[in-house]
Amino acid sequence: MTLVWAFMILGMLTSVLNAILMHKWDWHRIMGNFVFMLPFSIFIQWFSDIFNRIMPDVYSLPG
Repeated sequence: MTLVWAFMILGMLTSVLNAILMHKWDWHRIMGNFVFMLPFSIFIQWFSDIFNRIMPDVYSLPG
C-alpha cells in the first residue's frame, strides 16, 4: 500500500467520522476534504520517494 492510498483512506475515514460525530452529512465539506487530501497525499508520496533515493536504506547501514 503506497502512502497515497494510506493518506487518502485515513483522510476520508476522518471526514466520515467527523460527519457522524456532528450528526450532519455536509457533502460540501466531505468533498472539500477529498479535494484537499488528493494533492496532499500525492505530495507526501512524492517527498517520500525523493528522500528514499537520497537517504540510505536502514538495512545497508553498518551494524
